[in-house]
Amino acid sequence: MEKPLRIKLFGESFKIHKLKIDQNLLSGMVQVANKIKLPLQEALLDMDFFRILNCKDIQCINDLTGFSFCGLINNLKN
Repeated sequence: MEKPLRIKLFGESFKIHKLKIDQNLLSGMVQVANKIKLPLQEALLDMDFFRILNCKDIQCINDLTGFSFCGLINNLKN
């Protein structure tokens, strides 16, 4: 009987998210970002942005995540 091997890694890590946004949604997002006077990159991290966007399917940035990648940073603390 095979047992799964579990390896726990400790240290400083990173996570990269690739967002899945179509062209129509992007234009609406840019309009809302301009309305709250923030660049789109900063507006995506603002909770009021999604309230003003008023899209039932998208309540936070996690709803836009299409692909995520994570790992440990190569330094002496790891």
